[in-house]
Amino acid sequence: MARSYFYACFSLLVSLVPLAAFPPQFMPSEWQSRSHYSITLTGILRAAASFIEEYDLLNTTESDRSRIVSMYFGEDGNSFRAFLQTINKIVAFENEIQRDFASVAFYHVNAEQIITAHNYIRSLRRQIQTLASSDKPDIELIQEKLGYCLYTIQAFYSNTNWVELNGDTHYADFGQENVTLIDIADSTEKSCKSCGKDNSGIYNCTDNIITTKLTSGYRAGQDISKPTEPLGAIFGKCSHGTSDDSSRTDPATGGIYKGRVSMDSAPHHKWHHQAWEAAAKATHHFLMDKKTGMRNILGSDLFKEVLHIKSRQEVTKNSLAFVIDVTGSMSGEIAGVKRATVKLVEESRNSIFVPEKYILVTFSDPENLTTARETTDWNQMIDFLQALSVSGGGDCPEYALSGMLLAINMSNPGSQIIFCSDASAKDENKRDDVVEGLKSKSLKATYLLTGTCTTRKRRETHRQKRSTGYKLFEDIAAEAGGQVMRTTTSEIETAVERVVKTSLPSSIVNVKWYLWKTSLSSTVKINVDSSITVLIIQISGPTTNSDVTLRDPTDSEVTFSTDGKTISLSFNDMTMSIQSPMAGNWTLIRNTMSSTWNLNVTAQSDIDLSVNLLETSDDGMAYQVYTNPVLGFNYTVAIDVQNLPANATIDRAHLLDNTWSEVNVLQLTNVTSEGVSRFSSALTINEKVSGVQIEGTDAFGNLIVRVTRFEIMPVGVRVKILPSTNDLKFNDESMVTYEITNTGNVEASFKVDISDDKGYLLSSNSTDINLQAGETEVKTINLNGTQSGSTVY
Repeated sequence: MARSYFYACFSLLVSLVPLAAFPPQFMPSEWQSRSHYSITLTGILRAAASFIEEYDLLNTTESDRSRIVSMYFGEDGNSFRAFLQTINKIVAFENEIQRDFASVAFYHVNAEQIITAHNYIRSLRRQIQTLASSDKPDIELIQEKLGYCLYTIQAFYSNTNWVELNGDTHYADFGQENVTLIDIADSTEKSCKSCGKDNSGIYNCTDNIITTKLTSGYRAGQDISKPTEPLGAIFGKCSHGTSDDSSRTDPATGGIYKGRVSMDSAPHHKWHHQAWEAAAKATHHFLMDKKTGMRNILGSDLFKEVLHIKSRQEVTKNSLAFVIDVTGSMSGEIAGVKRATVKLVEESRNSIFVPEKYILVTFSDPENLTTARETTDWNQMIDFLQALSVSGGGDCPEYALSGMLLAINMSNPGSQIIFCSDASAKDENKRDDVVEGLKSKSLKATYLLTGTCTTRKRRETHRQKRSTGYKLFEDIAAEAGGQVMRTTTSEIETAVERVVKTSLPSSIVNVKWYLWKTSLSSTVKINVDSSITVLIIQISGPTTNSDVTLRDPTDSEVTFSTDGKTISLSFNDMTMSIQSPMAGNWTLIRNTMSSTWNLNVTAQSDIDLSVNLLETSDDGMAYQVYTNPVLGFNYTVAIDVQNLPANATIDRAHLLDNTWSEVNVLQLTNVTSEGVSRFSSALTINEKVSGVQIEGTDAFGNLIVRVTRFEIMPVGVRVKILPSTNDLKFNDESMVTYEITNTGNVEASFKVDISDDKGYLLSSNSTDINLQAGETEVKTINLNGTQSGSTVY
């Protein structure tokens, strides 16, 4: 049977969702209750630490699991942040099952569906094994399956009586192949006795389980109902027993749920922390067991990739090569390429992660104009880049692959090559040599293309045979590894910067973004905390060094070219660099107000942040959201701060628009879990957001300020796929229902486009809907599943 899963391009808003396991995310109002986020974070941190130790990725005697992981990533803040975001992504897949399939008992191991849940996990494990054996494994799909597995594995400990029988140990056989599960209560066996109530009317269920076999509670509203007992009966099947579970009033009354610490919400609340620990141990076992763990199914390399247990500090012994088209048609792009590459080389000089050597290859037409230079001196590399100029070219295709081969020969193994061009390759006959060279040296190439011969405007010149354009580079990337990025002349600078920054390790953090308009004050304060070892101030706009004055916290004017203080100016872009800056408030002063400037303040520091948006259901539970939020609805902003010292605080978050102006201020609550500093605040979405800036204080009272890009693009429409407990029928028509609501305050028309990956759709894949403000319309999708055992998207 094929189960239907549909994903809308709009926001899926959570209505009242029965709590079927641990809370999906932290609960600020009940901070002692541990969540699936907390369990997964703990389990993966423990697994990562075990992996790092077993593969000798870190030389340390440290025993604290979180500390081992933090030490492994070290100064590579970008990779540490990506690791934590990978955990959040896996948790989001767990939340998806908990939210969208709350009515299906086996996902949550309710209603004694223990064998079905066991077989479901086995099926997912086999799917992961199949994905891992692919030539190009789908990393995100593997992460999705991991999330689905982990949710049901963890729910086993909040919803069954395993913990009451075995304490905080984990059940190694659950979800595994070739095992016989321990005895499970059959459908006729009474498993609980009714609970009494205390003076406040809350069930007291300390010793209500009467079976020594494995059982789990039934929950009202799920697809399997609790067996009925005669009125007044004392014994019967166990209920789940949450406060919104109406089955808890039927014999046997009460329940055995232990996913929270609240007595009214969880009848077996006193076992909550044992259940949490058992679930965390089970998560670690699922990932790292020497015989059956995911690291064996995936292999060590793929396991590292899936969980992002990889630090780019390893690239410090590598080279960084740029291969740049310098024909005349690149005149629009070359300035942006130069600015981005110069800026990145300047930044790298302040980092401990400087590449062993820099390489610059330029190509043109004819082939003998191809040039190559290399240096270990960042200053000389900047001279190379600033001297770039364009000319010639004639016909459209250029000798692109000749340039690539030169860069390949000069690069250190395992290094990065950045290729920039607006044309196709004339020398396609060298394709196989390029592929072989890239593969033999394990080089990763990124091709930034602003055009091909089919798109360039030099059509009035004599034409030669067109090359295959984008496809040639896409084929090379597919065969040798790498990526092709189609960009534009206006975006080339940002694209180059993004590619290099995601390839090299970095402890560079963003401190301040500011659009310095002439109508604003001529002074700007820059806050430097005690963790900052290098301060970098970049300003687009000045024409001379005298346009700007910088004063330190003692109000002394900074003199550059002394004591680790440097200043440079190129292309109206000024860069100031201060080694070991004094903590406190620095002051930047404009001495001319002739035009708008862009100010970007970065620093070398291990304190950084990442942001997640959670959607809140009617019962107060929070779920990870990756779709567009709905205007006017309530959400939670969750901010993870990496490497925040124990004696430092983060108090506020400023939401910024696309000009970095403040649109909202949030007061933050500390909800730190397992050594990862997390802060949250409720938020009603009323405007677009482009960035988040946090503020707090270090141990010495200095202001900590960090900023990051984070987009919130609210929509005025809500699409909800109505869950179904039925599988799609093989070779027979089935129907899926969804509803669309206009959440705006005016009448609006919407176009809904529907597609699937199997060709099962029978009904129209496009429909126009006109809705009044607040109006909801229910629609259906007709499908015919022609492939058994498949999932349709």
